[in-house]
Amino acid sequence: MLLPLLLKTWRDHLKGIIGWAVGTATLVAVMLWVYPSIASSNSGIDQISAAFPPEFQEMFRMNDYTSPAGYLSAELFSFMIPLIFVAMGVSWGASAIADEEEHGTADLLYSLPIPRWRILLVKWLAVMIAVIAVGVILWATLAIGAPLAGMDLGLAQLTAASLGTVLVGCLYASLAFLLGACTGRKAMSLGLSIVLALAGFLVYMLAPLVDFFARIENLSPFQWAYGNQPLWNGFDAGHLALVVAVTLAFLTAALAVYRRRDIGA
Repeated sequence: MLLPLLLKTWRDHLKGIIGWAVGTATLVAVMLWVYPSIASSNSGIDQISAAFPPEFQEMFRMNDYTSPAGYLSAELFSFMIPLIFVAMGVSWGASAIADEEEHGTADLLYSLPIPRWRILLVKWLAVMIAVIAVGVILWATLAIGAPLAGMDLGLAQLTAASLGTVLVGCLYASLAFLLGACTGRKAMSLGLSIVLALAGFLVYMLAPLVDFFARIENLSPFQWAYGNQPLWNGFDAGHLALVVAVTLAFLTAALAVYRRRDIGA
């Protein structure tokens, strides 16, 4: 009985999953296609990037821009890819629970002879698997395309950067899931999740510029995922484990809150 619910959740998001996957793969492929031109004119590009203020270079992680790791860090993993996965995760996480209440199907769903927590867990798993599926597309595009673009990055570095991105997406999807369980309103949980995600992202981005943000940057999930510079240094198991732990904490809180919540309220 739970498998149909899992499949229904995926079916509800199928167009979105395909759209995010195609868009992510296309973006990465275009960036990889451009890289040989960047690498062939490395001296001129390095002079241009060096002309930017040091704070700007740090903010957008532009160190050694013409190297494979520097290029991917600046063009993909410092801004676009993390925000894509956050946007994708919070949109699906916010709707996983709230859609049932707003569409009037919650009473019918929870009248089934299945504990409410198991239903919620299945819906959460469906969202996590969808985010991971798009993450696999990201990783595969990088793993296949990077050698074709002349990048000598190791598979471990590409995997570490992709995994960090997926885990951040799952964390904020779980936060939206929790807020949806608390409020039962998609717009509210989506809005709050985006605000909190942007706050964490701004702390991570502006830490090189603002002393206060530098002192609290270790509270940002983006710092946990990218602070070790995975495209250079590979996996940071401790910080990635922290992302997983916070994600599971959000799930646990969502299950606890929703079990006691009056869905008719």
